[in-house]
Amino acid sequence: EICAALGFSSASVGAGAVFKPAELRALDKLLGFLSDPAPYFQQGNATENAQLVAVCGNWYDLPHKAQILARTPKTTELLLAGGRAERLTSADAERVGGEPLLLQRRLVEKYGVDVRRTIVWSGSRVTNHNLLAALAYAKQVRDFSQRRTDTTFVEERFLVRREAASLAHLLGADAAARDAVASVRFHGVGARSFSALTRLHRGRHDIALALLLGEFDRLERYATAHGNSSTTTHGSRKRTHALLGRGAR
Repeated sequence: EICAALGFSSASVGAGAVFKPAELRALDKLLGFLSDPAPYFQQGNATENAQLVAVCGNWYDLPHKAQILARTPKTTELLLAGGRAERLTSADAERVGGEPLLLQRRLVEKYGVDVRRTIVWSGSRVTNHNLLAALAYAKQVRDFSQRRTDTTFVEERFLVRREAASLAHLLGADAAARDAVASVRFHGVGARSFSALTRLHRGRHDIALALLLGEFDRLERYATAHGNSSTTTHGSRKRTHALLGRGAR
């Protein structure tokens, strides 16, 4: 409904596009929709008392997620999952061997986070692989300690709903994971408006629009078994990499 109301696609919008107020309101509404984990899960605060805070790695790890992870309680474990060269991987992350390795380095070197709090997985190709890593760790904790895990995911706002939908599907298909996970919440970070998302990407309206409409398109696929499709299905890594650049420092 939101996309139909806009009446255009990302392919028809150039870098210098100017949107009408009604169009900006519709795009803000779309971003708000994509930022809401309901009806799958609730919103939460990672700086409170979650036993495990998890990150699905991407370009937004350093500009927005690292500072939140640094403020989590010292007893909270940090699961950093991601890929080495995927659709939203920065060039800096590729150079050091993957998104979670770059994030771990930032947490340790800039914020003084104890490296022993971190669990790192860099073998993911798509978001579902990151989520499966978090569920696998929760099941491991359950096996060894009989403890169920309260988990909070920290994610860029416009990526939250797809991630929540995918996780709900994975939990629905895995009784052992449901037994291991006591609760799930999502802590959204980053841009709250289309204008803010555009500023983050060097004023490029076409990039911001492509990101939002792409998420809307992928949402249904990630809520089903098709969420394990290849990177090719979910977007060109080379094209996205060229648009996003090296990544914020």
